[in-house]
Amino acid sequence: MINDDIALFKSHDGGATWPEVKTLLTNADFRTSGVKLAEIFYDPLASSAVIKWTLSDNLIYQMVITDQGLRYDRWNGLTWENMWTK
Repeated sequence: MINDDIALFKSHDGGATWPEVKTLLTNADFRTSGVKLAEIFYDPLASSAVIKWTLSDNLIYQMVITDQGLRYDRWNGLTWENMWTK
């Protein structure tokens, strides 16, 4: 992630450098008419990235990406409910 963009990086030298292969989504893709549709967070201490968004049901959803896998959660107003984990 660079500037809230989501991009694909690939190392060809054992992880010494990570050149960008392709930008998948840009910060502009997360906005409509200037309104933010989603937010992206990165926690280097936990080695995780979190993408949060709200749908028409007014609930908050998040995709958590870690070294161990993916988790899809929904905030029900009181607590996070895990929808699935991969």
